[in-house]
Formats: sequence, C-alpha cells, structure tokens
Amino acid sequence: MNYFYRNCLLWFFAATINISWGQNFINGDFQTTAGGGCNAGASWLTSAGAAAPEYTNCCNNNPANFWIDLTPCGAWGNGTFVEQTVTGLTIGQSYRVDFRLGTFCNWDFSDAGAYVSVNGTQIGGRVFSDVFNCANGNQMNWVARSSATFIATATSALIRITGEGRCTALSPTTGGNACTPIGGIGFPGVIGLDDVVLARACTFPIGASVNLGNDTTLCNSQNTTLNATTANAVAYLWSTGATTATITTSGNNL
Repeated sequence: MNYFYRNCLLWFFAATINISWGQNFINGDFQTTAGGGCNAGASWLTSAGAAAPEYTNCCNNNPANFWIDLTPCGAWGNGTFVEQTVTGLTIGQSYRVDFRLGTFCNWDFSDAGAYVSVNGTQIGGRVFSDVFNCANGNQMNWVARSSATFIATATSALIRITGEGRCTALSPTTGGNACTPIGGIGFPGVIGLDDVVLARACTFPIGASVNLGNDTTLCNSQNTTLNATTANAVAYLWSTGATTATITTSGNNL
C-alpha cells in the first residue's frame, strides 16, 4: 500500500513561540509614586467612585513595587476592575495577559481571583491564587498567572481585569475570615494584582503554514525527512509527539 503526505498539513507540525513584552501596557506595575489611594495610575481606568481599587505598597516583599488591590477601596468585596486600551497588536495573532495575583493571610476571606475580558467579552474562566501562607508574616503571597489566549481582530484592544474571590479548600472556615462552602462566592480582604504584561502566545497568525516540501508518495519501506525549521520558533510538536525541528518517518507511520 502506498502512503503520502501533503505539503503544509499542520496536522504534522505545530510551532509555538512565547515572547513577552510590556510596552503595550503603560505602567503595568501601577503607581510609581509614594503613598496609597483609590487610583491605579497613569493610563489605567478603574471602577467609578468608592468602588475603585486601591494601589499600595503595603505588605509587599518589595516596597518600591506598588500593586493594586482588586477589592473596593477601603472595603471588602468583588467586582472592581482596572482596564486599559492596548495598542500595537497584530491582527490574527494570538495573545494572552500575564500578571501576578497576591493574597494576604491576615485579611483574606477567600482566594484572590480575577476574570479577564477583551473588548467586553470574557476570555476563559476565572484565574486565582489559593495560597494562604500565614507563616509568611506581614507579607503578600504572590503567584504568576495567565489569562486564556485571544486572537487580535484589530490593532488595539480594551483589556479589563475584574476581581472575584471564591472559597477554597485552603480558605479559613471559622472565625471572622470564615469562607464556606468551597467554590462559593467569598468577600476577599485582598485581591493583589501586579506586573501586568501582554504576551504573544504563538508565532503564526491564523492561516499561516509551514513549507514541508513537495507532495511525496512513499511505500512501506521508504523513509523521508520532514524539515519544519522556522525562524524564531522555539518549540515544535509533531503528531508522533516528537519535538525536534526535523523528523524522519516512513510510509508505515505517515
């Protein structure tokens, strides 16, 4: 029996690249001046009035690095947000939003969670940190998180990050900070947000292809080498599970 492969079938090949850069979010670290208050900083829009999130350097391992508390300024609760219109996107390119979420054991009723939306549409589910390190003293507990990916349909996008805390298996179940049941909406004392970065999720826009050469017919005993080497690609994945840029295969497994 003869076997063949057809040029540019992405079933055989996928290349990904992960390049992060921060210039599209202005002041992704939020306020850079001393003090605290209900204002995220330059170029960030926030929930109106008293519901605005608060920027602070409280309880941080690096007091010079200000962060946002995605709870109402001076109160506990959910639903406050920061947003910004980012520019310089490539239409058809995949992106995601990287950031850090922080909890503070002494104040938290629930995890530190957030939803990410692009142009008013939520992408993916809620991302959160359920780290409650009470042995950390008077310090925040930070974890790195990422949104789901989205495809740019224009050269700019309005990206909003909205806080929502939920009870987890690590949430306190007794006392003033009790949060039950697991998975239920909680009233967090802190949803720390910092270091917001727009990240390119892959190299190839929708419709791009990789040139694997001419269409070729192989018999069972014949081998061929497919070469998918592509500039700037840092990862390859073939249908066989191989992760090299080139792969030698036979008619038996095409």
